Amino acid sequence: MDKGYLPCLMSRAGKIAVVVVGLLLLMLGLWGITTLELGLEPQLAAPSDFYLVDYYNTEFTRGEAGPPLYLVVKDLDYAEVGVRNALRNLSRQLSRLESYVQSPVYSWLDALEAYMDNENLPPDCPVPDPSQGFYANAKTFLSIPIETPCCQTAGICGEQYQTDVVFGPKNTGGSSWAEGQRKGRVSKPDASKPGGEEEEVVVASRLRLQLQPLRKERDFIDSYYYLRTYVREFAAAVPERYSGQGTEGGTSSVVFPYSLYFVYYEQYTYIQGVALTNVCLALLAVGICTAILTGSVAIAGVVVGMVLWIMLGMVGILAVWNRLTFGYPVRINAVSVVNLVMATGLAVEFVVHIAGAYLTYPAGEGEKRPGNAAGNFRVLSPREKRAWHALSSMGASVLCGITLTKLVGIAVLAVAPSHLFRVYYFRMYVCLICVGAFVGLALLPVLLAAYGPLPARLEGRDGGVYSNRKERQESRGASRRKGRKKRRDAHDGVTEKED
Repeated sequence: MDKGYLPCLMSRAGKIAVVVVGLLLLMLGLWGITTLELGLEPQLAAPSDFYLVDYYNTEFTRGEAGPPLYLVVKDLDYAEVGVRNALRNLSRQLSRLESYVQSPVYSWLDALEAYMDNENLPPDCPVPDPSQGFYANAKTFLSIPIETPCCQTAGICGEQYQTDVVFGPKNTGGSSWAEGQRKGRVSKPDASKPGGEEEEVVVASRLRLQLQPLRKERDFIDSYYYLRTYVREFAAAVPERYSGQGTEGGTSSVVFPYSLYFVYYEQYTYIQGVALTNVCLALLAVGICTAILTGSVAIAGVVVGMVLWIMLGMVGILAVWNRLTFGYPVRINAVSVVNLVMATGLAVEFVVHIAGAYLTYPAGEGEKRPGNAAGNFRVLSPREKRAWHALSSMGASVLCGITLTKLVGIAVLAVAPSHLFRVYYFRMYVCLICVGAFVGLALLPVLLAAYGPLPARLEGRDGGVYSNRKERQESRGASRRKGRKKRRDAHDGVTEKED
């Protein structure tokens, strides 16, 4: 390494090439952060030859129906005309979201009002009685069986909505029905009425609708986000039964949407913030530990900066790999975020040994090197000497003990039967190892040779900063040798012109 790689690396052309590649990785990383998409394909979780892979592929390419969506309505006073009108407007507005919702919206409230307004009911249909009140007529409507002629001929089928409505005692307190029941605020049976029974009211209900086919991860995430946003905006017009009802239970309105896939895709509304927070905490821990172990805050900053450079380079290479491959891309999800945080710790190994060896450079190291290597070493600046020493002493360990061993360890993942291991483990860790090896064995020594911190501040007459008197004398001797060489070359050039 001293006779081949290091002289080439420390040459002017070598430094320029390394810095250019490093800046390219940095720019790719900044671009990759903005291009990586969210999601995790369910096909990845199964082995590539498992039947579920074909099932999901067929469903996402040929399926013509999306998952069901439910609009859960809180404890409202449905007897008020304003509440019913607001809920009807909500269902109409949702039915217009044709990019996400398939018409119609199945609303028990709309069906009930159509039943109560129908003046031409068949003889076998129960006739609504306005004097009994809204809730009594609602119970009558919901008790109409599907197999009766009233449903089969007139289309009044209240039984199909029975699971959409929950009756319970009237809540007289300023809280939700469930909380009022716990605190004893629900009304008790009135003994003055026949049988001592209190009229039951609707304490919860839901509207049902079908979503459009969702074929990509982007469709699932967008539908979750925009449906919640639109429902919150539309439901703002629904009057609350008491102040603050809409924010109870962690919801943002008296009506909130729910579908089975919401449980899995809610994470994508905050996972990017979680990833950023955890990576920053990991970098902070790396910086604190490095500063304590090395006793140098400057070296700790260098290590943290290089680890961040490795992470950005890895993200940039992954983004390019996603564009060049026709298979499953790497996306931002729980698996990739965990791997990203783990990669932050693994990236430390590529740089911390080089940085530590740079800090512990022994005085007079240049004289100990025999032959041509020592000659190359003496003409270097103090920072270049330290970088040379660090890479010469620890470069082989980083290359063989860290880079190659990790490559061998993850090579088996390239032929794993599950795409999850091939994409999110093999691909990510290969990018980490390649970028980490470049940063640790090329970029870090070049940057240390140019701007690396020195342990002590001993200023020489030439304005340089050196770690000790011996190093300062070596640098002054190197400067004198460079000056003599320049004067000799200039003299030789003048002599040649005279000849």
